[in-house]
This record gives sequence, structure tokens and C-alpha cells, in this order.
Amino acid sequence: MRKDARKLLSICIPTYNRDWCLKDLTKVLKEQISAGLEDYVEVIFSDNCSDDETQNLLRKFELENSYVKYYRNEKNIGFGRNFLKSASYASGEFTWILGDDDLPADGAVRELINVIKKRNNDDIILFNFTQKDVLMKKTIKNFYALLNEDDEYYLSDDNELFKYLNNAEYSSILFSYISCYIFRTLNFSADNVKEKYKDHPFTQMFYIWGSRDKRLNIFYLNKLLLLNRSGNDRISDNVYDVINVFLSGILDLCDEYFADKPVLYNAVINISKKFDGACREKFILKSVKYLDKNNFKSLINKLIRLNYPKKFILFIYLKKFYYFFRKR
Repeated sequence: MRKDARKLLSICIPTYNRDWCLKDLTKVLKEQISAGLEDYVEVIFSDNCSDDETQNLLRKFELENSYVKYYRNEKNIGFGRNFLKSASYASGEFTWILGDDDLPADGAVRELINVIKKRNNDDIILFNFTQKDVLMKKTIKNFYALLNEDDEYYLSDDNELFKYLNNAEYSSILFSYISCYIFRTLNFSADNVKEKYKDHPFTQMFYIWGSRDKRLNIFYLNKLLLLNRSGNDRISDNVYDVINVFLSGILDLCDEYFADKPVLYNAVINISKKFDGACREKFILKSVKYLDKNNFKSLINKLIRLNYPKKFILFIYLKKFYYFFRKR
């Protein structure tokens, strides 16, 4: 046992009705948190009132492992508030909010502990991930956050932030994907998040970006430390709902933090438009046929605000008119 009882890493897992994923996750965590790492790591589950076998599975896992803590909400409080609640339980120097359907890559926990020991001026350590199929068997693609090798960025400085955005290789640099970064626990708080964003689909972005006015130092660790389970999203089966979540999310983020900084505003928007599948023109076109009048109007308004090409917006109008007259 270390003399310093404080853990270095809190792995916090907000979860809801994913017992089948948690079976894989608990197995991997048990394998990786061993050979002395038990002294450095705690694992915390925040169960959003699941009605499957989650409670039985995690209570058993807690009893078998001293570094595990299980909490259960009396009612479902939504993803955003459960994210914030899970973060509030952390006592480690750094916190990793890990999606309940994701898995640490081989050796990831030990790698992060080693990095934490060496780094003393970072607020966030950002890393890469591998996308797998829904069964976590087949590798689909490796996603790298930034162009360069290991590097540091001081995002409170506008010039540094612009450089960071220009080096983007994926939208994970906006902190929308909760599982691919860890953050210094005491430097972030739910107080950073306005009440209206606590039920937002991307509460995590406001949790992180809300600290930029004080300090936001990033270390990019160019290693693949996460396995992402694809085909398991919970947003909606409706194409427009997915598009709306992403378009609204990036607009809310930019309006909140970059409204008076047009260069950064546009740079952040372009990251999402380039790398988020739901924001790509081909995907947006798929939704047009099924939109009612109000949703169509809302979509056009968002596309204009996000500076989509005028030719693309005109094409959407023409396509909508085509579907309208075809029905008659």
C-alpha cells in the first residue's frame, strides 16, 4: 500500500441498461487493475436506475474488488446529470469518464497512470481510440485526434486554441466524446455548467470548456488507449433527430464560448462539419424527405447559422419541393 492514500485515477462510468456491455467492461477492468495498480485506481459506477441486470452485476463486482464503488440513482436523471453525478464521486488526481459500452485498450490503465506520474501541469490528457464493431471483435478504423505527435496546448490563449483546432484530425478534440480524455479532477466542476446545459446531449463539452476562462492546458498523448463500440448509439433511430442533436450541440457550444470570437467560432464549427458524420452534407440530405414544415425550417436555420454553402442549402430546398410535389 502506498503511503499517499489518494488515488491517481478515478474511472467513473455513468451507465443505464447496458448489462451486456458491462460484463465485458468489468472483465477488462479487473484484468488491467492488478499487479499493484489497485493502489492507484478507483472505479466508480453511477447507475441511472437501470431495470436490467446492471445492479446485480455491479454490486457483485463491488463486493469482489476493494477499489470499486457502486452508486444507484433512485430515478433516471438523464445522461447529462448522471455524467455530472459520476464525476462528483471522483477522488483521484485525474478522472476518466468512461462510456459504459467502451473498453480500455490493452495496457491503457497502466499507461495513463505512468503518464499522470510524469505530468504535473496538465488539465486534460487527450488520446486516440480504435473503433470496433458492436461485438468488439472487428476493427473498423483508428481515430487520431491531432496531426502531430505528443504535444502541449494552452487553450486559454486564443492563438494556441486556433493552432489546436487547425491540427485537428477528428472532432474528439472538442471533448464531445467522453471516453477519449482524462481531466484533472479538482480543476473542473458542475459549477462550470449552466443549468440549461445539464440536460444537454453534450453536457460534457460545457463541463470542460467552462474552465477555459481560467486555465485549460492540454497534453495530447498520441496513443490508442480506447476501444469504441460502434452501432450502439442511443440518440435516436430517426435521422433528423441525430442531425439536430449534433447541429444544435455545436451551435450551443459556439454561442456560449465563442460568440465574440468569429475566427474561433468558425474554426470550431468547421471541425464538427468536417468530422462528425451527422453534420456531413450527404447525411443531412437523407433527412429531407421526411421532415415536416417546422423541422425543415429549423434545419435550414441551423445550416445558415453554421455557414453551410448556399448551393447546398438551395439544393435542399429543391429536393424538398421535389418530394412535396411528388406526393400530390
